[in-house]
Amino acid sequence: MVKSTLTPRLLADFVAASPEGFFNRSELDKISTTPEANAQVLADALAQGIIGCEGDSVFDLARLAPEQVSERSALFSGTLPQLKKDGTPVMRPVTERLRARDERLQKVADYRRLSRLLKAFEGTAGYLSLGQLCTMPGDETGVGKLLDMSLLKASDDLIFDPLRITRTSLTEIRQKQVISPLCEQIADVLNSLPGKSAPRSNLIEQFGSNALQMVIDSGGFAVFSVPIPMGESFWIRLKDSDPDAAYQVALEAVKPKDEDWAALLPQCGLEPAPWPRACPRRARWVYRAGKSPCSYLHDVGSRQPHRCAQGHPAKCHYGAAGKGLRGP
Repeated sequence: MVKSTLTPRLLADFVAASPEGFFNRSELDKISTTPEANAQVLADALAQGIIGCEGDSVFDLARLAPEQVSERSALFSGTLPQLKKDGTPVMRPVTERLRARDERLQKVADYRRLSRLLKAFEGTAGYLSLGQLCTMPGDETGVGKLLDMSLLKASDDLIFDPLRITRTSLTEIRQKQVISPLCEQIADVLNSLPGKSAPRSNLIEQFGSNALQMVIDSGGFAVFSVPIPMGESFWIRLKDSDPDAAYQVALEAVKPKDEDWAALLPQCGLEPAPWPRACPRRARWVYRAGKSPCSYLHDVGSRQPHRCAQGHPAKCHYGAAGKGLRGP
């Protein structure tokens, strides 16, 4: 990382070149060759009136008021500009770049519309939704032209001015406004369930696929799978939960049950019959239409010798779903 010998004037250049117009004062310790002297340099810059300070943030007095810094720093940290090898900012002050951009735009057809669209970001944190930005017919075409010229940029459903906010800050905003509350909601749901886990499909249905993926990518959650007859079932659990307990809960949940196959019996010419008292606990008896009443469906979990109601001996016959069907 490039190091810089910090002075009051250089500090003012830093905030002037920052797109957001502010950054956390702790960033200065990362680039200063004399971090122990940063507090005094900051005090000197404040005394000279060339920077402002609000909480832990230093800011550009030419572009921001303390109230704006207080409000925005609660959502994002701002950006220390990239430095050249000599420790000075790579980019010119944002106010100069805004004037240069407007001069460039004056040479473009439909200047008035494009200029109006760019000025819509004044007084904002630097980003707007397309609906907020496009207020007149033809505005969407104008936004498309500004995007093609790289004078505006897009991030998901937002349009932002790169001279007012960086993509990094937008990601930080999304994290605080959208992802963090979702993480809490999904964690509450999982904490209320056995194994602190749930099928991924259930969470997608409740929160949406894109939102769930952002939550997973943020950390704190783990994805695992359990086998099912036709492939795999994917589940989500809290990362700090017991993985073995979560796996067992999921495995039991996807195991085929009587109600899963009972609906298919009529299609096979079968119908459910009462449980005989002498029958092992998990053996289900059925009648085959037009056949002897001793036809049965025998659970593979029962290993004991088995006889039907007429006393005929029977053996388990393995089926695809873990159960067997056998005639007399």
